[in-house]
Amino acid sequence: MRPGRRRRTPLVLLGIILLPVVVCVLQHGALPTSAAPPQAGKASVFPADNIWNLPVADLPVHPLSTAYLNSIGLGASLKADFGAGLWGGGPIGIPYVVVPGSQPKVPIHYTAYGDESDPGPMPIPHDAPVEGGPNGDGDRHILVIDANTLRPDGWTSADAAGLPIFPGLARYDEVASGAIKHALRFTIPRSQRAHLWPARHDASSSTDPARPPMGLRLRLKGSVNIAAYPPQSRVVLQALRDYGMIVADNGSAMYVSGAPDERWDNDDLHSLGGINTAMFEAVDSSGVMVNPDSAQTRPAGSPTAPAPGQQALVVTSEGQGDVTPGSGAYATGAQVTLTATPAARWLFAHWLVDGQIAGYGPTLTLAMGTGHRVVAQFAQPRSYPDLPSANPAATAIAHLAGAGVIRGYQDGTFGPADTTLRAQMAALIAWAVG
Repeated sequence: MRPGRRRRTPLVLLGIILLPVVVCVLQHGALPTSAAPPQAGKASVFPADNIWNLPVADLPVHPLSTAYLNSIGLGASLKADFGAGLWGGGPIGIPYVVVPGSQPKVPIHYTAYGDESDPGPMPIPHDAPVEGGPNGDGDRHILVIDANTLRPDGWTSADAAGLPIFPGLARYDEVASGAIKHALRFTIPRSQRAHLWPARHDASSSTDPARPPMGLRLRLKGSVNIAAYPPQSRVVLQALRDYGMIVADNGSAMYVSGAPDERWDNDDLHSLGGINTAMFEAVDSSGVMVNPDSAQTRPAGSPTAPAPGQQALVVTSEGQGDVTPGSGAYATGAQVTLTATPAARWLFAHWLVDGQIAGYGPTLTLAMGTGHRVVAQFAQPRSYPDLPSANPAATAIAHLAGAGVIRGYQDGTFGPADTTLRAQMAALIAWAVG
């Protein structure tokens, strides 16, 4: 297991392989004729309009981009978590196998998360390569490449984000062809208990809104000069500029995934360490979503191109809750009132309008003189052992703590009767007024 790689308890057993492994099976569907998606053997890796295959140059910067990048660590260096040779006795990266449509299917016996898994049988050959090699002790993924349909919301997968793994891998043959034409997957050390489309699953108990959610997409800034990088790294960096990378799991900061291949130049890939988090920006993908239960996308410019006399309103949420009405086009000058309804055991934290905090109540009225991008931030209330519910300030403290405005002491208490210093009050006011 490479230094810093996450270690997770194996989830399933295959009847044909006496090793604990996690299985990801991808299917391809009909393709639009206007574009060609990436290929794996003769199989297409999702339709061309799938979110993994979406160019991100025209997507807007996410209003919480700065907070998310700070949480990851601005100085964290990009790391190719793939390469040639062995590490710890296993191949460096996540291997996969392409099988024909005639591949026999085998039954699957789940030892955990069976209720969030396809029942099988699945087309897995007896000699399918396993991540980490035959004697590995870390993650044990098997990828078999055999649709725009997403997993049910709330379901995990071989990835903590509930996403497929294979479409986010850097593969040598793509780099050798001169271009990777899809997003890559990567890991971060700390996430929040929330996920953004197309992710389907959370991977944290933290309600800190500054932490990135699963499914967040980063884009390498166009101002970063990649011309001096060696050939393989330059292709990877161009892909990160054109298609970005998606938060798929918790792990080491800025580790990008790929498939092992003896043709990788490890010295070349090591040069990716010259790129750090500060050279990226988080993007808002919500405007290209066609349906929250589909990975299909619309052209990136379409949500912000309303008919004459109308203005576009793009509404997204973070955490768990609903906002009504949703995104749409409204007559110029119209008044639109949004209502945020938190899910059970969640609360509404605040509104962001065009990147600025715009209110803390569950309703927000906007004048549509221009277009707006609105984010409804939901959070989970925080409880403290020394703060009984009978305390008149208990609800307000739980709300502010859940929204990340205030926090308790390191021993888990809040100290509701403690004195607030002038400096602390100044910090609270500064946060409130943005």
